[in-house]
Amino acid sequence: MKRAQALFDKIAIYFMVALFIGVGVMHFIKTETFASAMPEYLPAKILLVQLTGVIEILGALGLIVEKTRKPAGICIALFLVCVFPVNLNMALNPELFPKIPVWALWLRLPIQGLLIWLALRSSRYRTGCQKPDKAADVLGNQ
Repeated sequence: MKRAQALFDKIAIYFMVALFIGVGVMHFIKTETFASAMPEYLPAKILLVQLTGVIEILGALGLIVEKTRKPAGICIALFLVCVFPVNLNMALNPELFPKIPVWALWLRLPIQGLLIWLALRSSRYRTGCQKPDKAADVLGNQ
């Protein structure tokens, strides 16, 4: 069971790294597209798109290194909470995004919750040797 969980966690990290580097890079390739998804009340949309692209790439890179994995996963989760209004704006205003099916706009909302969970789960994954549990050490169960 622990091997299956470790394999799942490792795959989750690779998935999150690929996803966030890919989407982060797209923030610089399709800047106007990302800016058009933002609610009207947000200022400096182009700058915000570029800033969020950098945050996504840095968060993904942070997941790669074990020492930075925990803060990176937590930051990605918080970031996803912060950008949730953009996805909600898209779902509530589907006429502004005629190329995207309405169902896909709504599907993004629960997917964002799944990504938050994966980011937090990834933040706890450890590789290599781990310190034994103190209780197991005292009992001689290693």
